[in-house]
Amino acid sequence: MINDASLLMQSDDYGLLTDLYQLTMAACYVGEGLDQRRASFELFVRRLPPGFGYGIAAGLASALDYLENFRFTPEQLTALKATGIFTGATAEFWTL
Repeated sequence: MINDASLLMQSDDYGLLTDLYQLTMAACYVGEGLDQRRASFELFVRRLPPGFGYGIAAGLASALDYLENFRFTPEQLTALKATGIFTGATAEFWTL
C-alpha cells in the first residue's frame, strides 16, 4: 500500500473531477436563475467492457462525500476564469 499523501486526491481537488460541459451548464443555470431549483441526475455508462452483460453501481457514501466537499480553491477559480470559456458567466456563478 502506498502511503504518500501527495498521491492522494484531497477534497480541494474534487471540483476538478467534473467535466467542462457541466461547469458551462452550471454557469447557464445561474445566469437564467435556475440554480436553486431541485434537480435529479442519473448514472450511466456508454459501453460495458467486452464480455460484461451488466454493471453494478456502488459507493453511494463516496458519491455523497464528493458532493458535500465539492468546491474550488481560489487558484482553481482563477485558472477557470483564465480559460476564457466563462466570459459570459455572472459574478454570482463565481461566488456559488
